[in-house]
Order: sequence, then C-alpha cells, then structure tokens
Amino acid sequence: MCLSIRVGADVAETGNGPGSYEVRDNIWCLNCSNPEDNGNGGWAFFAAIFGWSNDGSVGTVLGYIFYWIAVVMALVMMQVTELLELEDSLNEMFLCFVFIENF
Repeated sequence: MCLSIRVGADVAETGNGPGSYEVRDNIWCLNCSNPEDNGNGGWAFFAAIFGWSNDGSVGTVLGYIFYWIAVVMALVMMQVTELLELEDSLNEMFLCFVFIENF
C-alpha cells in the first residue's frame, strides 16, 4: 500500500517484476513464466489448467509441503501394509509345507 502511494497506482497489482506484487504476502516472485504476459509461452495455459502463478505465497508453499508429506506418508503406509500381507501369506505357505511334510 505504501509503495503504491509513493510510486503511483501503476504498480499496484499490475505488471510483473519488482514492485508489482505484495512483498509481505509472497516468498518469491519470478520475473519469468508470468501467465499474464502474452508473449511468454504457454504459462497462461498452465495458469488456467493447473493454477500456476509466478509468485509463491506462504500459504501455497506450506500447502505444497504438507501435500508432499501426505503423499510420502500414504506411500509408506501402502508399502508397510503390502509387506505385512506378504509376510502373512509366506507364514501360511510355510505352515502348509510343514503340515504336508508331517502328514
């Protein structure tokens, strides 16, 4: 707010580059890959489909981190349950072989 008063309303949430984004809410702002820039490749497509933005706020970064923690935890849990099921089936096969040998 203070920057737009001092510099002018032209930098308030318009354009790209330094001064065109709120510093307090963002961790970074990239000068490239801006979906609002018409001559910058297919970043508008990524913005429309995937929600791409060239700035990273605290919320988006934390959401990304927690998403990947949840994905890793889910994969570990799936691997543990698969190993436990494999162990149970091997124990059953071993008991069947022991029973057949003793019969």
